[in-house]
Amino acid sequence: MATNNYVKILTTFQVASDQVLTDARANWSEYVAEATTGSNAAKISSGKTSIADSGSFSVPFGAVTTAKYLWLKTDRQVTLKFNGASTGFLLGTAAAASGFMGIPTSCTSLTVENGSGAAVEVEFELVGV
Repeated sequence: MATNNYVKILTTFQVASDQVLTDARANWSEYVAEATTGSNAAKISSGKTSIADSGSFSVPFGAVTTAKYLWLKTDRQVTLKFNGASTGFLLGTAAAASGFMGIPTSCTSLTVENGSGAAVEVEFELVGV
């Protein structure tokens, strides 16, 4: 019989009026606890890449079967497509605007497309089971 282990993924967002966050205006934290089986707890895939204009990038999941948490940061607007979807959503408010997201999710694939007019730098972190 398999032993259940649990992984807790915690994310916190803070809004402040200063760069060092001493004057916090809002704090929000959320976590998800996921059961895993066997001796492996969380599996992680992370990296940084550059995507040429009009190019796309399939985020490598490595040992992650299903991502339960996704963190992604870009320096220009990109389109994200989850789980092989033909349509996606924009991350970033304008072509030259950076984007950031950290979300609890349940995805098995992610493609990042760049239509911003210039190369984009993308950093990512996936945590899953």
